[in-house]
Amino acid sequence: MKILNLVKSEFKKNFSIKKLILSLLVLFISCYLLADLAVPDDSIFGGSYDEFLVSSERMEKWESEGKRSKFPLIMAKTRADLIKKLRENNIPESRWNISAIFEVSTIVGDNYLIEQLKNKDEELKKVCENDASESYYGKNFYNYCNSTVEELDKIYNDNEEIISNYEKILLKDKYYQYIQYEIELGKREKNKFTDLIIEKKIEKEDYRVLNYLVYTSINLNRAARQDGTEEWKQKIEQDNYQMKEILFYSSEHEIKHDLNYNEFNGLINFTEYANPKRIVNQVYHLSFIIMFLISIMYGGIVSNEHHKGTIKNMISAPVRRWKILASKFIYLILNTYILWFIGLIIFSIIAGIEYGFSDLFTPKLIYSGSKVIEVNYYLYTIKNIFLASIPVICFLSILFMLSTLTLNTSITVGISSVISVLAPVLFLFKFNTHFKEIVYTPLWYFDLGFILNDDFHYIESLIKYFYHWEYGILISLIVGIILYVLTTLIYSKKDIKN
Repeated sequence: MKILNLVKSEFKKNFSIKKLILSLLVLFISCYLLADLAVPDDSIFGGSYDEFLVSSERMEKWESEGKRSKFPLIMAKTRADLIKKLRENNIPESRWNISAIFEVSTIVGDNYLIEQLKNKDEELKKVCENDASESYYGKNFYNYCNSTVEELDKIYNDNEEIISNYEKILLKDKYYQYIQYEIELGKREKNKFTDLIIEKKIEKEDYRVLNYLVYTSINLNRAARQDGTEEWKQKIEQDNYQMKEILFYSSEHEIKHDLNYNEFNGLINFTEYANPKRIVNQVYHLSFIIMFLISIMYGGIVSNEHHKGTIKNMISAPVRRWKILASKFIYLILNTYILWFIGLIIFSIIAGIEYGFSDLFTPKLIYSGSKVIEVNYYLYTIKNIFLASIPVICFLSILFMLSTLTLNTSITVGISSVISVLAPVLFLFKFNTHFKEIVYTPLWYFDLGFILNDDFHYIESLIKYFYHWEYGILISLIVGIILYVLTTLIYSKKDIKN
């Protein structure tokens, strides 16, 4: 009971409006900047209407100046004509219709080549006589060189029908019809995801469509780098399989996921979409902000008692020294969680204002027990905050030891502030062979956010060390306890003169 009273006393003693305003200001600015990092790039990968139109104008200019052949101009003009037709019908650009437009222009280009071959174009004949498979006319050109006139006529007519069908689908602007047709053409694999899209008749490009793009893009083999162990390769393949299951479940049950993609999934960020949870997930990165705030505000939590002379009043009371230290350390830990949960609230408000609050109250999708399950998002986040806080508590034990044993606030604030500022980049030391042992210390885990969010750098490091974050948390706990116990033992025997 005395420790609890001492903790209450610490709150009364250390609370000030100035500290509160400083904390809120730093947290708000930090949350705003971190939230901005989580906003996905909504640009369309592979081109856009305007880019295609500019390309067409450029090709016309080059062709008129004799700098390029007519072949690329034909495809560029086809894209431009299709885009103008779509705009006349108020059909907006999207990833799928950009792909379809590009496909149509390629087929039109193929038909142009077929016509020229039938007309015995001298330039194309020379290409055929050399190595047509290496030409810039496309992968089909080599086959055209070795086809009869009758075969070329059939290919040409089939292509005209395909072009016509693509144009009809583009003007209808129905995504599921596009998927159906590509399956008919054999350009797309039929699977449970395509069945879902067709069954639900998904027309517009929404998060379910982006889920499907990711589903088809995940490359299980690309992740298995040559320098990775077999155990590592199996882990990545397992992770990618689980991701695919979550993507399908997300679309099937119409719940937006908050997965992170990186190079090891064989993905790029054009398939990400806005989800307020992705912004709130940045809360794990608050660890180093909180470490910095605690360093500045409470670096003198013990040394200031000596500087002011109030320590004599405390140790003269019938309270053991270890209880005095315990109350101060508990106070630091409680402050850490208070700041973190305030940050969680700020992130939630920023995310809700930006993208709406409704998705924040949908479940978190995780893969567990050979299936995808739904869990409460905020309970899951709070659990991860407690995980991320364990290395931070180890940091508090370092700060606490410095303040207690040096009895010098400036030294404590200086050293702990430097550590907190370096925390976000400490993992980079692993790339230097002279500092690779950092993965076996708590220093590498102070910013556990980059681990919990599956950051590329953390995953890459596992290739070399296969060192899981669970070990880091265990090490942080052990080191933190050892430092705290040593601090208590040394201070309990210290001759206190001031």
